[in-house]
Formats: sequence, structure tokens, C-alpha cells
Amino acid sequence: MAQNEQIDALKEALKEPLAEYSGRLNARIDELEARSNRAGLGGSTTSTGFNAKLAAEAVLSNSQRRVVKPSEVDPEEMQAYASAYGSYLRRGDATAHNIKAAMSVGSDPDGGYWVPGQMAENILTRMYDTSPLRDIAGSVTIASDHYTLPIDTNDAISGGWVGETEDRPETDTSELGEQTIYAREQYALPKITQKLIDDSIRDVGTWLEGKIADKLGRVEATSLVSGTGVKQPRGFLDYKSAAVTTDDGSRAWGVLQYVPTGAAGGFPKLSGTPGADDPSALNTLIGKLKGVYRRNATWVMNRSTAAVLRNLRDNQGRFIWQDGIAAGQPATLLGYPVRDDFEDLPDIASDSYSIAFGDFSRGYLIVDRQGVRVMRDPLTSKGWVKFYTTKRTGGDVVDFDAIKLLKFAAS
Repeated sequence: MAQNEQIDALKEALKEPLAEYSGRLNARIDELEARSNRAGLGGSTTSTGFNAKLAAEAVLSNSQRRVVKPSEVDPEEMQAYASAYGSYLRRGDATAHNIKAAMSVGSDPDGGYWVPGQMAENILTRMYDTSPLRDIAGSVTIASDHYTLPIDTNDAISGGWVGETEDRPETDTSELGEQTIYAREQYALPKITQKLIDDSIRDVGTWLEGKIADKLGRVEATSLVSGTGVKQPRGFLDYKSAAVTTDDGSRAWGVLQYVPTGAAGGFPKLSGTPGADDPSALNTLIGKLKGVYRRNATWVMNRSTAAVLRNLRDNQGRFIWQDGIAAGQPATLLGYPVRDDFEDLPDIASDSYSIAFGDFSRGYLIVDRQGVRVMRDPLTSKGWVKFYTTKRTGGDVVDFDAIKLLKFAAS
């Protein structure tokens, strides 16, 4: 108790001197602020030789300044600080008692370490073009390496009207065929150091796995549109080289039908309207698709082609492209929904197949053996972790009457 009473007595004895000192110190700061304001911040000196710029950097603003309470101050610390601060005011000596003339966020040693940057919770990832055929095509998951479909395309079965007592001879029977779609494999094998995995503030492994899955997905999407079928899915656009203008029922199965626009690299000009394009080939393409397929038909094209079609008008001057009325609703072209995000379809050019139309849920089938499989390998290369990633997917046209192509050509 005696020691506490001594401390209380010392605080009481220091209360008045400290209050007086605080008042004189604040008055001195106000005087320095006034001088610095008159002298400006350009480095000129006052009559006492004090540098105004240095004073302005050292002085606290009125909003930051407060009266020091005696109970908050250690007497010895206060005396040492007061002596050092006086030396700083007189000679600009900032070395004593760790007094800083100016601290800068832009300089780490001068205070920047105290202002750490805030790391975003999400990593900004660049978006890449793709062709989302999965959104509209049919799909099936299999437990083997291939999928076989029985195909009934033969119309050889026969019959006819017969009288009550007439003989009924045997008639022809249709023959079935089959189509096999193989699950093709793609892979990736990137590696990162174990130290980066251990010490990074982010889950680098999960981030890398996501990047791999995105890349494999985009490669797959391209193959579903234009793949050759050799070690990869066969895309519907790969059938363009054998496509013909022959109607359904007259051409061989396994061949797609195309409709020409009537002009190389574009649409022909509309008669009677100078400079206007004639979009009648689009109507012709719709007419070539059977009614059973038109119920769920969709236009697909890339955004460059869509930009051209947005400006097309009919012979009454009305735009044939209509944007969706509400958010999330697709645009329509001649009454049918449009997907203008198929960037693997080519831009409009001479003899290009830049637009497809049809019921892709019946016309194209995607076969999945499994999803993305990732195996971490920390043993093969010491200090490194390899991410062996595989994905097995197949795809092919299965109904050649359900998809039509538009060719930007005269015939």
C-alpha cells in the first residue's frame, strides 16, 4: 500500500507541471503551424531558421492532437521523449527516440510495412471463348469405353390394303444398323513446387485444378463443334465437306444437308431495296427442317455472325432479329432462339458454314466416361507436385435430319 500511495502522490505532484507543459507544447505547435502556413511548403525558412516543410510534416493535425492525461504517462519516458522532441524541433534530429519526420506508404522502410495490401478473396480469371454445345445437345454417361446405338433408318418394310378373303403374302422387313461413339481421352500434366503449395496464402492446388478443368472443357467444346473424330469427338461441323443440298429421305444417312445463301461470303441483295441484304435463305433453312425438329430448334453462330444478322430486315423493313424481352431470355431469329456464343463456328466468309440450325438435343450426342480426374504425384520429381489430369469424352451426330447448315455461297 505504501508503494501505491507513493505512486499516487507522484502522479498528483506531476499533474500540474504536465498540464502546464502540455499547454506550452500545444501553443508551440500552433505557432509552428502558423509559420509553416505563411512560409508555404516549398522549403523556405523562417527567421528562426526552421524549415517550414519539415515542420508541416512533423506537426499533428488538430483532429489528431489531444491533451495527455498524467495517468497515461510514465515520467521517465515523458522526460526522454520531451528532450528528443525538442532536439528535433531545434535541429531536425529525428534519430533520437525513434522520431520520424515523414513516413510513407510508398516506402516500406518508412512505414509501408505497416500498411499491408488487402488480398482479394477471389482470383480474377480471364474468360475465354468457347462453344457451349453441352447446353443444347443430348448426353449420356457410360461405364465402358464406347457407346453403341441401334440405328433404324431403313424404310424397306412394306404392306398394303387387302380384301377380306384375299391372300396375304409376306412383306419386306427393315434392317437395323448401329453407330458407335468412343470416349476419347485428353490430359494435362502441369507441376508446381511443394513449397509453393505449403506456403502460399491461397490453396494453389485447388486453383490449378480449376484452371486445368477449364482448359480441358474448352478444348472439349471445340472438338464437339469441329473435331475430326480421330482421337477426339467428331463435331457436327466436320460433316460440312460431305454436306449436300439434297432433302431428307433422298440423301444417304450420315450426310448433313446445307442451304446456300445465294451469294459468296454473305447474303444476296434484296431486290427493290438498294443496299439491303436478302435474308430469305434463313427462311428456306427453317423450311428444310421437319416439324418434329422445329419444336426444339435453335440457331447457333458466333458473335461476329450475330452482329451481321442483327441488321437484317425483311421485305417490310422489319428487323428479323429480336432481343429477349426480359433478362435471361434468349434473342430470337425469325421466331427461334439464338445462341450467339459458339465461337468455334467460323466468321462469315466465302463458302463458310457459319450458321447451324436444328434440334441439337436429338441431333448430337455427347458421351461421358467420367468427369475430370486428377491424380497428384509428389514422388516422381522431388520437390515438385505433378497434377496428372484426364477427361474422357466422345461425341457425334446421331440424327442427320435434325441439324441443318447454312453455307455462305452462291450454290
